[in-house]
Amino acid sequence: MELIKDQSFLKKLPLIRSFHNAYTEPNRVNRTAVLTEEKITHPDSMPLITLRGYIENSQNLGSGQKYVIGFRSYSFGDMATIDLISLDRKNHRDIASEHVRRMEWPLAENVSGSEKFESTYHSPFAVTGGHLGVADNGLLRFHGDSSDYTDYFLWSKANHVASFIAETLGLAVENNTRPGKQFMQKLLSFLQDHKLSDDFYEELAAKSFTDGERVTGQQLSAMVTMKSADRVLEEDGDFVSILVNELTGEFSSKVMAANAARQLRDQ
Repeated sequence: MELIKDQSFLKKLPLIRSFHNAYTEPNRVNRTAVLTEEKITHPDSMPLITLRGYIENSQNLGSGQKYVIGFRSYSFGDMATIDLISLDRKNHRDIASEHVRRMEWPLAENVSGSEKFESTYHSPFAVTGGHLGVADNGLLRFHGDSSDYTDYFLWSKANHVASFIAETLGLAVENNTRPGKQFMQKLLSFLQDHKLSDDFYEELAAKSFTDGERVTGQQLSAMVTMKSADRVLEEDGDFVSILVNELTGEFSSKVMAANAARQLRDQ
């Protein structure tokens, strides 16, 4: 696994430039990096995961501040982003909704109250979360889970992924970061094997059912939205029509089959 942290290079990348433009407040942690596989002979086949982190340094950070992880794939797995966002907000849904809005997803505009939770169901970001605090030794500590989104994340857990991202972005972390690193390696391998495939999102959901502990409704909905958004760009089609087609078509049937296989396995 290779890490690219040269900020002068990274700031030229659209996915990183848009993130820095969205989070401009001073006195905050705002860092990015890109992960890829080592020893890839053909650059076009390189899997890329962009890590983006933003932590608000509020008065509540020391005693415990909520955070969310947001995953999005682009162009059928050609690249992906994993965002670590911690804001001084009451609920995880408030953080997730604010992040989706800042990423300029159209359906996230002008929502409030319970609509914030619902809006994340109609976004292309698969969300999980937990709590972030500062330990007695001054290190960041990721713990707990989200009552809104649980701590399940593909085939890992939120705190594992968050700890690895934070350390990779140069922050000192108390948690063991090895599980998060192992997850990232597996995700890179998955992207390399399945990127640009028409059934990329079906395979992603199936692997999450097979290797993970749980896949939430929000995460499945986000995968459908990711695929629909990719199809809009590929086909220049109507988003709503494509979304309805995916909800009632192949994606839905493959996900139900994977879920049924998981339930039989666990009996």
